[in-house]
Amino acid sequence: MIYNMENEFFEMKVESKGCEIVSLKRKDIGAEYIWDGNPDAWKRHAPILFPVVGKYKGNITRYKGKEYRLSQHGFARDTEFELVERKKGYLCMKMTDNSQTRQVYPFAFELQVAYTLAGQKVQVSWKVKNTGADVMYFSIGGHPAFVAPQGSMTGANLKIYAGHRILNKLQYQLLSEDGLCEREVHVKDLDYTAGKLKVTEDMFDQDAWIVETEQYGDTIDRIKVEIDGRDYLGVSFKTPVVGLWSAKEKGNPFLCIEPWYGRTDAVDFDQDLTKREYGNSLNAGECFDGEFEIEVF
Repeated sequence: MIYNMENEFFEMKVESKGCEIVSLKRKDIGAEYIWDGNPDAWKRHAPILFPVVGKYKGNITRYKGKEYRLSQHGFARDTEFELVERKKGYLCMKMTDNSQTRQVYPFAFELQVAYTLAGQKVQVSWKVKNTGADVMYFSIGGHPAFVAPQGSMTGANLKIYAGHRILNKLQYQLLSEDGLCEREVHVKDLDYTAGKLKVTEDMFDQDAWIVETEQYGDTIDRIKVEIDGRDYLGVSFKTPVVGLWSAKEKGNPFLCIEPWYGRTDAVDFDQDLTKREYGNSLNAGECFDGEFEIEVF
């Protein structure tokens, strides 16, 4: 089912399967900002990654002596969500564990996802509650794909902010052929005066860039996309990791800016669920709150 949302600036559509934004249009000029899901490049729009961001090593994790198999980015993106509350400019939906999820993920939980339209911003919030008796281990993240207004993001500039400061160096890691985080840290020198990272045709030949937000004594909390010399959109976050990605060898028809409370397993990880780097844990009855924000200029 598609839920329609709007305010004075936006018209937005959210699909109940995955509670995924499938369209975000400016009313004044009719411009679309979310990728249309064309499977020739990528079939999704803005999926929610839960209870795992990225991959378990070998698609397997170990917990209390048992192995659990879970595919990349988890099951929330393919699950039908239930409506919790809907009013003008606001939508909240939820999913809970069931017999199928417990076969691949051994925890009882409730996940609520809420969208709020606030002027030229879309606020995305997640609430995870541990409804079981054991400590719960999980990751959660966003994966919004922003469509290129002229067919390709190649040539667009990314401005990387830490508070009011624009960074002039960026550390990042890449993925192995198995989709795991390599240990080598790469350093990219950005344009010194403006702190810009230019999107190139081959930028994502080795898949996503994995960026830890704590860098050089600062914390990255916002990334702006600049096209043809003007700000196009921005994503703000308080996550420990953010991913950058577009489909390989497809001409960068979209760009994903992905705030993550979690990260794919490293190439040398021992597959113990309780020790995942950047993983989160909740005691029985506890709640976790996370969020990020999309702004259109």
